[in-house]
Amino acid sequence: VLYINGLKGVRQYLDQNVNPQLYPNPLVAGIAVSVAPGIIMTPVSSVLEATNAGHYNNEKLSTRWIRGLLPRGVREIIFGFG
Repeated sequence: VLYINGLKGVRQYLDQNVNPQLYPNPLVAGIAVSVAPGIIMTPVSSVLEATNAGHYNNEKLSTRWIRGLLPRGVREIIFGFG
């Protein structure tokens, strides 16, 4: 619930409070606003997946959540575009 509401909340906050047209390069600002929710929510997703896989993997949680961070980040950015 935290993950889904967090993703939607970040997206809604950025849509309401950031106007890309006010920046010198609106295209880059628009892309940043689109990508930001996925980047912000990647650590939450990583911890959720690491805790879920705890019975399969005996590594410490602090190590497990970092594994696969880049592919997970790309996936979260795609979800953020959603």
